[in-house]
Amino acid sequence: DEVTIASLLRDAGYATLAWLAAPGSSALGWRLLADLTNLGWAVAVTFFLPMTLLLFPDAALPSRRWRPLVGLAALNAVLLGSLAALPDQTLTVPLGVHGLLHWSAVGEAAWVPVASEVVGLAVFGGALLALVARYRSAGDQVRRQLLWLLLGSVAMVTAFVVNDLFRLESF
Repeated sequence: DEVTIASLLRDAGYATLAWLAAPGSSALGWRLLADLTNLGWAVAVTFFLPMTLLLFPDAALPSRRWRPLVGLAALNAVLLGSLAALPDQTLTVPLGVHGLLHWSAVGEAAWVPVASEVVGLAVFGGALLALVARYRSAGDQVRRQLLWLLLGSVAMVTAFVVNDLFRLESF
């Protein structure tokens, strides 16, 4: 699926830069790969993951009223993508390769991460509500398909909320 592809591109880009690019490299190809690597995880988490939840299992939105969530997910991809690719410190900077995209003011704007978090909560909350609505109106076969995804999604969201509430350190 798209989440896996975006994550693989990010991981492959990071590994390629770590193994082959000389620190401080300014070659166009390495810089483009750095931008794709920096953006990959942000787009996967903020756009493709909620879209997977919204479109499962039949690749269609549950109804037309869920369309605004697609726009919010795209907005969140732009917000978190800007935080991932534009500031002075990105994923690829420790490797010594800076992307072409750069705008340090994004890292200094305190509203961008707050807006991304608020929009992200709305998108993932809406995606979970869409799963619940689809589950409630579905037949037995679709309910069985949705049950495991719904349980896994609730567990994931719970873990993120607990992590944010208690400011737990990840290892």
